[in-house]
Amino acid sequence: MAWLPQFASCQYLDPAWYWEEPLWRLMLDIQVEVKGATVEALNADRLALPNRLTFKR
Repeated sequence: MAWLPQFASCQYLDPAWYWEEPLWRLMLDIQVEVKGATVEALNADRLALPNRLTFKR
């Protein structure tokens, strides 16, 4: 849950709300937030974590 505030689309979700909740509850709330997010927030989310997959020969 420490990574939750890093995403613009989830900025209104407080990690403290989910300490005693099952993971499925958090996942449902994240889905609701993302479905209501703006295009700009979704693009910011994509840039929040770097893509660490690289092609090596």
